[in-house]
Amino acid sequence: MRTGKPRTGGLRSRTIERRRRAVPLPSRIGFWALTIGLYAKLGLAVGVGERKRFVGNKPVKESLDGVVEDTAFLDGVILVAAASIFLANLRAAESYTRTLVLGGLLVLLAAASSVVNDIPPIEGFTNAAKALTPLAILPALFIYSRQAPWDFRNACWLLLGTCLALVVYGILTLPPEFNKGRTYLPAYFANLHTSAHVVLASILLAWGLAWRTSRRAILHQSLILVIGGGFLAVAWGVRTSIAGLVVASAVFYLRNQPHLRPKAAFLATFTVAIGLVWSIASGWEVSLTDIDEFASGRLDMYTYKAQEFADRDLRHVLFGRGYGSDLAVTRTWWWGEKDSHNDYIKLTGELGLLFIAFFIAILRDLIRRHKDNSLYLAIWAAYLVSCGISNGFISRPLATYVLMFGVALAALGPTPQRREVPVQYAAARRSFQRLTDQPQDLAPTRPSGAT
Repeated sequence: MRTGKPRTGGLRSRTIERRRRAVPLPSRIGFWALTIGLYAKLGLAVGVGERKRFVGNKPVKESLDGVVEDTAFLDGVILVAAASIFLANLRAAESYTRTLVLGGLLVLLAAASSVVNDIPPIEGFTNAAKALTPLAILPALFIYSRQAPWDFRNACWLLLGTCLALVVYGILTLPPEFNKGRTYLPAYFANLHTSAHVVLASILLAWGLAWRTSRRAILHQSLILVIGGGFLAVAWGVRTSIAGLVVASAVFYLRNQPHLRPKAAFLATFTVAIGLVWSIASGWEVSLTDIDEFASGRLDMYTYKAQEFADRDLRHVLFGRGYGSDLAVTRTWWWGEKDSHNDYIKLTGELGLLFIAFFIAILRDLIRRHKDNSLYLAIWAAYLVSCGISNGFISRPLATYVLMFGVALAALGPTPQRREVPVQYAAARRSFQRLTDQPQDLAPTRPSGAT
């Protein structure tokens, strides 16, 4: 009879191999085509931008359109890859029927806006594509992450490493960025605002990886928060990304307090924030003009947008005024046309009230899928806040692609604690549990004559 420790060292690898073979081949090919397309899009974000940024005296803003145009084919590759995952898993895709229907309605509304405003369809779809394309791949990521969590986790590690490597490369090789009279570190991804959002998405993706792989997830996530938040503040000082990180961390840590109810925690945080702002304003005698200056003219722009929207006829209220109509000259921004610095206002103004209503319905449908998952809600909170206070993730699809990987990873939930006994004793422990968990009427009994 053979004695010794149970040989279970290859059990986990054999199990993973069997599950990998069970994943449909079109699904695996589609997923890795999607990720490779995203890696290429991240890498080309500076290559295209540099060619136009440093030719003649063209301003930086003109180079951004070149980036979008020259890498738009990669968005097509990503969408086709996501569609292949859907077609290979039609049964799993049935649960996303509502989301797909709403997305189809949004495409039709964008086309209707182009017709109403008599503009070329490609212009009418510009902002709609920015908002919808990253969200379109999320159901495909949900499906594949459930099928092959090990492959998906490896892809997330590679994506995180790619983003960090490109950020470091940009800092070492590119010229510095300038914003509001200050000099900042070089930015690889188009400009410092887009780069800050990519780093924010990378921080949240790193949170998800720590949640899935670390036994001390809260400690590691706290370290990531301190290091990542400090880097965002020092490197580029983009307040939108910093605010998104602060809100995400608040949602995550408050949701993980067992003695706090979510609504009570939110109400307490909101009350403290309002009280703090009020006390500062009262002590410093801050006026609305000072607040508007601190907000970079947003209050003045929002007032102008509200008046402009109220003066529209019903047709333009429902379908918007088309691409580019969000640009305006205000009292604060007197030197040139600026957008509203609010993604929701931009979508409402350019594509109409119907579009923003169905877009919010899609977001609500996606968020409610895992409403009890604290990290999942925290990432979505960063998305919603960034879009509500500036040109956030909706206006920056490159960063949103990275964020969607973090959303899908968070949806898997935390990995259970590792075994308390060494892995070589796992088979023996399972055998013992099967013996102890058998029904009572089948359990061995002591003979009546035994003493």
